[in-house]
Amino acid sequence: MVTEKNTNRIGTYPVAADGTVGPPTFTASAGETPFGFAFDRRNRLFVSEAAGGAAHGSTTSSYRFDDDAPARPLVVSPAVATT
Repeated sequence: MVTEKNTNRIGTYPVAADGTVGPPTFTASAGETPFGFAFDRRNRLFVSEAAGGAAHGSTTSSYRFDDDAPARPLVVSPAVATT
C-alpha cells in the first residue's frame, strides 16, 4: 500500500507467498493530497489527507476491502474533517 500526494491515488500492491510483489492497482483517494495511512484490527484502511495544504483543511478517509476485489479499497467515510 502506498499513497501518492501528487496524483491523489492509493496504490495497492499484491504480495505473493514467496515475497514477490505484483503490479499495482490504483484507486482515487476520497480526499485530496493523501500522505499517510494505517490499518485497524479489522483490516480497514484509514488515510490521512492534507487537503492540498489548506490551513486547517486536513481530512481522514476510511476504506474497507471486499473479498471479490481485495486489491481495491472501497470508501466507507470520504474526507472527514479532522479539525
